[in-house]
Amino acid sequence: MGKSNIHPLAVIESGAKIGEGVTVEPFAIIKQNVVLEDNVTIKSHVYVDGNTTIGNGTTIWPFASIGTKTQDLKFRGEKTFVKGTVQEIIPINKEGAMTLTTAKYYTPSEISIEGKGIEPDIKVEAFKPTEEEKEILLKLRESKLIEEFLIQYPYWEQADLTSLRSELEEEGITVEKELLPRFLRQEDQNKDNDILNDPQLLEAIEILGN
Repeated sequence: MGKSNIHPLAVIESGAKIGEGVTVEPFAIIKQNVVLEDNVTIKSHVYVDGNTTIGNGTTIWPFASIGTKTQDLKFRGEKTFVKGTVQEIIPINKEGAMTLTTAKYYTPSEISIEGKGIEPDIKVEAFKPTEEEKEILLKLRESKLIEEFLIQYPYWEQADLTSLRSELEEEGITVEKELLPRFLRQEDQNKDNDILNDPQLLEAIEILGN
């Protein structure tokens, strides 16, 4: 096994475990609970956090962020930003470095996305419950009727909901037509119908089918 090569401009926090033959390039940040196994290469401007283990011989390329929450969660029909350039770090006199842009990314229409992001052609809004719907969803989660229904009908169908609606109304819970099946899909064992709660995926399937 070779000796690890950690650039002086890289940041390795105390507690991080570094194997043999590991290379960490400048401006990379390795947080305290990270494990880099043998022969891992971490390129420049990489950020690794959380209880993350990078396996033997893996290379992580520049500007990757691993072990953190997604930085841009605007997936459903909203403008999203991605970095549109490729850059290299060039050391200067072993005491500093400069960043040089070597390439740019373009869309198929030859439009640069750097600093602009991508506007979707079709916007599909995510489900956002109103305050009233939030209260109803809370009551559904607390209702024994839902628990008993899912035990009896783990793979329920629309026809099974009529009696459930009536029983819920007797408890003082009135649920709109689409809200009840949406809630049940999240709670039941039938994962095949989860797609019905994803309007973006449904829209994509419809487009591909046309």
